[in-house]
Order: sequence, then C-alpha cells, then structure tokens
Amino acid sequence: MKQVPTQNDTIMINEKDKNRILEAVDASGLEKMLERDGVKLQKRGVHHYARCPFHDDKGPSFVVWGSSGDKHSRYYCFGCHKGGDAITWMMDYHGMDFATACRTLAKEQGVSITEEALSAEEKAALSKEENMRVALEGACQWYEKNLEMDLKEAGTVSRLLEERGGYSIEALKAYRLGISGERREMVEAMKDTYSIDTLKDADLVRWDDRWREWQD
Repeated sequence: MKQVPTQNDTIMINEKDKNRILEAVDASGLEKMLERDGVKLQKRGVHHYARCPFHDDKGPSFVVWGSSGDKHSRYYCFGCHKGGDAITWMMDYHGMDFATACRTLAKEQGVSITEEALSAEEKAALSKEENMRVALEGACQWYEKNLEMDLKEAGTVSRLLEERGGYSIEALKAYRLGISGERREMVEAMKDTYSIDTLKDADLVRWDDRWREWQD
C-alpha cells in the first residue's frame, strides 16, 4: 500500500511554520527556486511553462503560477499530474521527507522554525492522518484525470461547460476541478494502491449493505 510520510519518525513541523516557509518562497518566487534546480521555464502572461522534469515530456506541460489570496505558489504538470507547492517540490524532486524539506527551505529563506518531538501516540495519529491525506490527493488526481479525458473527447461535461460560456484549462487546473466516474470506478482504480481502511478513514468509500461491497 502507498505510504508517503510527510514527517519523519520523531520530528513535526507545525502548520504555522509551514505557512511561513511557503510565504517566504512566494515572496522570492517559486519559479526562481525551480530554475535553480535546472527547470527551464518560459514566462507566458502571468504563468511560467516548461517541459516537465518528472517524465519524458513532449511539452511544455509543466506550469508554475504565483500565489493568490490564501493560495501559495504551485506547480502542476498536465501530463503526469505531479503538482504541489515548494515543500512538495523538495520532496518529489529531491526525495526529502517533509521535515527535511521544511528545514532546508527554512534555512534558504531565512525563516526560523520550531521542531517538535512526537510521542508514540502522535506518531500513530500522524501516520494515519498522512495516509488519509495522500489518499485524498490520489483521489483528487483521479477526478482531474477523468475531467481531462472528458475534455479531450468532447464528452458530456465538456459540452456542458461550452454551453455555459466555455472554460479555461488554467482555471480548471488552478481550482483542481474533476469529475467522478461510474459506481465503484474509483474503488477499483485505488484499491491496489491504498488500503480500504485508509479510503474509509478519508471518507472516500462507504459500505453498501445491499450490494455487499465498498462503493465510492
């Protein structure tokens, strides 16, 4: 089953410090950080584009957009669906755990953070919470991919959006919109990657007594 811890076994970075780190990156520019790591970005309008560094991109399918309101700067690939903020980048691109990514960025950005030791109970709760978070992200990406396929095939949702005034791909990606599938489609797509217990804890599936099966 997929387990992607965002904290290490003994250390926790609190949410306030995490946001302070991301705000510092917002101010200095996420695009500059990615360019430092070798991503060749080109600015088009208010966004930056590049060939995705995570797969063999015919591209450019990789987009970086700045912070807006309470939303931090993010990156996203239309091809492989990798995406996230500055901390996620350090984890995905450099293979760091969450605490190490925060510590590294905090040092680079001149942000002081507090590292808190976890008790055994906190470790267990954190592991469960993180498994749920990762499952929710997986579900979100699955919904997004469904919408992407519908748009490519001029499906039902695509036609509905056109009838209501059209749509912007960038807006759909920025707000992470997607569509669900038929009964049990998501369960079948995710059950080999995530445990049913994790999907249930994340409120992604429910047990149907009539059909005697887990449904999304």
